[in-house]
Amino acid sequence: MSRILCIETATEVCSVSLHVSGQAPVERRSDARGVHSEALFRFIEELLASASLRIRDIDALAVSAGPGSYTGLRIGASAVKGLLFGMETPVHAVDTLQAITAMARRSHPHARIHAMIDARRQHAYALSPGGTSRLIELTELAETLRPGDVVAGTGAHRLPPESMDGVIRMGTEAISAIGVWDVLAAGGSQSIRAVDLEPLYF
Repeated sequence: MSRILCIETATEVCSVSLHVSGQAPVERRSDARGVHSEALFRFIEELLASASLRIRDIDALAVSAGPGSYTGLRIGASAVKGLLFGMETPVHAVDTLQAITAMARRSHPHARIHAMIDARRQHAYALSPGGTSRLIELTELAETLRPGDVVAGTGAHRLPPESMDGVIRMGTEAISAIGVWDVLAAGGSQSIRAVDLEPLYF
């Protein structure tokens, strides 16, 4: 039986999910700003208690490792290192934009998905269909959109309105620790030691 704990703190969303083989995933989340420090450990404790588990019973931990906000990623990385201190539990650092894409694909399995995180000014971190995560100008991202595409994550409201004609918008509902799990389950990450976890800030 595998027991995987997943953490997402790269944006204003704080989400933790527990995945036990043979059971549906369970998630605790908050979309409120500035609650990561208080909510993250509470969510972890609640999920472990609901399954009668302790952190030492977890087979692996997956964490959204950026790109994302400095504060959120620092809190997530610090929590992982603290929880697993002195333990050999493998850690999987998952690209945040890949996790957003995976979550959006649950609702739109056949659409072209553009995952994005607002990088302020005139830029976003984006993962376009078939591409790699990169910093991109909003106007350049807008030029790649076409009707039927999905834009998921944060910052879509800053794209030119005319570029969003016929485009499906998903906001923070596409940011979840369950998406982190989807990337891990698809083999989209390599395991590292907790002490070696280094998030990608912006």
